[in-house]
Amino acid sequence: MISEADFIIYNTAKKRTKVSDNAVTDVQTIVSLEKEVGYYRNKIKQMEGIIDKTGLNMEQEEKVLKLLVECWNEFIKLDSQHPDEMRDFCNGVHRCQDIIGMRFARNSRPDLFPIKQTVIP
Repeated sequence: MISEADFIIYNTAKKRTKVSDNAVTDVQTIVSLEKEVGYYRNKIKQMEGIIDKTGLNMEQEEKVLKLLVECWNEFIKLDSQHPDEMRDFCNGVHRCQDIIGMRFARNSRPDLFPIKQTVIP
């Protein structure tokens, strides 16, 4: 049985190579279709590769993001003591999220966001 992804790939390739269901398939058409199917399979692999590239173990970063949500949810339960504290705390959470987001960006696209090793004294 053909998978849904292969069916979509095949039909897209068929449209791009202008093959109709009634066409007599010759060797050239088959080769053309195989090239197109191969092209889309490679594209899917590339996309999976980009997604899997974050497999550089980002679990700790995810944990930190979830803890920030928890922290915010606990903070808003406190009684207000100053008119700016809610905004200030929210800005602090957003700043932390920005830093974690950059870690994801560096891991997925080090060509655009270089990883610079630092030594903490």
